[in-house]
Amino acid sequence: MRKQIDILGVLVDTINMKQAVYVSKKFLLKSKHLRMICTPNPEMIINASQDPNLLSILNSADMVIPDGIGLVIASKILYGYNLSRVTGYDLIQNIMKYGSYKFYFLGGQIGVAKEATKQMQLKYPNIAVTGYHHGFFQESDIKSIIKDINNSEANVLIVGLGSPQQEFFISKYRKEFSHIKLAIGAGGSLDVMANKVKRAPKCFRRFGLEWFYRLITDPTRAKRMLNLPLFLLKTFYVKISNLK
Repeated sequence: MRKQIDILGVLVDTINMKQAVYVSKKFLLKSKHLRMICTPNPEMIINASQDPNLLSILNSADMVIPDGIGLVIASKILYGYNLSRVTGYDLIQNIMKYGSYKFYFLGGQIGVAKEATKQMQLKYPNIAVTGYHHGFFQESDIKSIIKDINNSEANVLIVGLGSPQQEFFISKYRKEFSHIKLAIGAGGSLDVMANKVKRAPKCFRRFGLEWFYRLITDPTRAKRMLNLPLFLLKTFYVKISNLK
């Protein structure tokens, strides 16, 4: 039975990596329609608290994994619960590692999805990336992109358009895909797969400090990082309010 906790209005699955991979494979094997996986971090949850459409999409998704360390901290503050962190990137890697599926990559700058295709097929010979398209497209291009996705006969769609664009895209067009069984909002995962962006070293990931690594390697993200303290402040406010 699915179990979720409410983090600032967003229902997040209390699930670990092994369980997330199992559920994903079950979706691929048994679902007759597209299943959507969302990968919220504190920034996405803050945005959802201000955008009813995004909030509705997150809370109607088939699996909502705690991608950011902030969600793990919030679950401890609000419920005393040790939520397992499940990053979107690692989930995708595990699905690729333990299955023979057809993937379509959508997102990133021109050339990124193509390079990610090359790298992932070298890393995981058991999978096939049957199509890809960059993330810099116009509304008028969407019909042809959907046609390309359908012609690829892929059953897993990785959408790396950034939030909330990727969530809106999957939600709006989910009924138009012929073969896709699983769609995942992947943020910047394609950049990492293509070796365009280096993932944080294991010592940073172990303690949930990817955000700090990204900040020191890319100071232009400083403004976005302000969402983390705002997220924690809101979490403490909810906790204190519930004590009254």
